[in-house]
Amino acid sequence: MGTTVARRSGSRALVLWPVLVCAAFLLLGCADSARRDATKVYCLSTAQQGSLVDAAVALGLAERTADATSLVVTGTTRPLKVEDWSKQRPSDFDRACKALSAPALAANPSGAQALWNVLLPVVAGAVLTLLTTTWRDETSRGRLLADDLRTAATAFTSAAKEYLGGWTEPGAPRPAEQDVRDRRAELAARLRTVRVLHSRWRAPREAQQQLTGNRLGDEIVQGWTTIRDDERTQRAATLHDELSQLDTTINQIAHALERPWRPHRRMRRAEPRKTDR
Repeated sequence: MGTTVARRSGSRALVLWPVLVCAAFLLLGCADSARRDATKVYCLSTAQQGSLVDAAVALGLAERTADATSLVVTGTTRPLKVEDWSKQRPSDFDRACKALSAPALAANPSGAQALWNVLLPVVAGAVLTLLTTTWRDETSRGRLLADDLRTAATAFTSAAKEYLGGWTEPGAPRPAEQDVRDRRAELAARLRTVRVLHSRWRAPREAQQQLTGNRLGDEIVQGWTTIRDDERTQRAATLHDELSQLDTTINQIAHALERPWRPHRRMRRAEPRKTDR
């Protein structure tokens, strides 16, 4: 179940982020295009052509003529209509047009600025929703993984202790080893899932090595018939210590899983220490 939640969370993020980015670029592109068109229309309007010529003269780009809608480009003698000037000298036209239109367009937010005023809260809201949803999914996934891990660890520890009691408690029947093997396999599977999702954590890898190592691996159910009672007691005590250490490590891993947004540097140490608070 935890793995399913993780996949859904990851898929949602992978799908929504490109959509948001593309939408932002498209809307920004529309805003820029709308601003350019509005500026050009404003400057080429009959009412503003005289002011545009004044702006060009003030910037040293042209000289006046008798016709208010014409000008002579600096360094030339042939007068040009404003429309022709915008085509033949687009960079000069843009410079003069921006200087002329800036105050008017800034005072009127109905065009590109109005679009941006709508775009900004939409994008911000979408990003906030995505972050909130991702955080909630990650937290839910971590709790599910932690519960599964603790349940599997408890089942293995109980099966192992019951098996050890069968060899050390007077009058106890000979224990069956299959339950120990099955519960150990379940716990190992949970640890593998954690390792896949948190590949940088060393603690799950070391817990899995401890689980399948020399004492808690297959050896835990081997060799009991060939040793004396006192040796069985001593061996069982050693294994109880191993189980206790494993249980501590599992609890630390589960605690970290329940807090997915923290760094959990201790999970990368050779031996996890105190639980993060």
